[in-house]
Amino acid sequence: TGKHGDIGDLSTDMLFEMGSITKTFTAAMILQMAEEGTLTLNDSIGKFLDPLEHIDMGVTIKQLLGHTSGIYSYSNHKDFSASVNVDINVIWQPEEILDTFMKPMTFVPGAKWEYSNTNFLLLGLIIEAVDGNEFEESLRKRLLDPLELEHSYLDIFESYNEPRSGTWLRNGVYFNEPFPALMSAAWAAGGLVSTTEDLALWAHTLYNNEVLSESWTDSMKTP
Repeated sequence: TGKHGDIGDLSTDMLFEMGSITKTFTAAMILQMAEEGTLTLNDSIGKFLDPLEHIDMGVTIKQLLGHTSGIYSYSNHKDFSASVNVDINVIWQPEEILDTFMKPMTFVPGAKWEYSNTNFLLLGLIIEAVDGNEFEESLRKRLLDPLELEHSYLDIFESYNEPRSGTWLRNGVYFNEPFPALMSAAWAAGGLVSTTEDLALWAHTLYNNEVLSESWTDSMKTP
């Protein structure tokens, strides 16, 4: 039972929050661009984005993809959770996240590994810069429509009428209605909603070299 009543039984036609599995979609689009030659993995983020406070613009795309950038993860900020919970209906833009919840670099780029959601927020902005589209438009044109992932959406930034599961655990109970503040803040790092069938189809096509060439798919899987 959730905060707003009985969630009921789960079913395979429900949308579930994909969380950081979203990162596989973001990474695949970046690698498509590398395959097309519109960017290289050794390009710096400063080639595509204006200077950002607390971010070394010399960090490479490859370092973002592999979490070796040293860029602080915005979701670790002490005020992040409270901010998205204070008004769950606020829609955060990635630029606002970077203005509000960033701290200085945590290590020299390339020196070690540390998971950072900010890496994939930046990759989303690079996708927008290269394609000249909103992130969700590129996601749909490059992946969702061609692969017939008909029940997958970038939550909050795309509309849909499909049933969804209970969402996030909030204050000790499942919160069974959309959570715009959290999902918009997750964006290219974690904002996708999808069905289990679509997710299985995505994994099958991606890891069977149907999204990228075999060499690029192998590079994606290689630490």
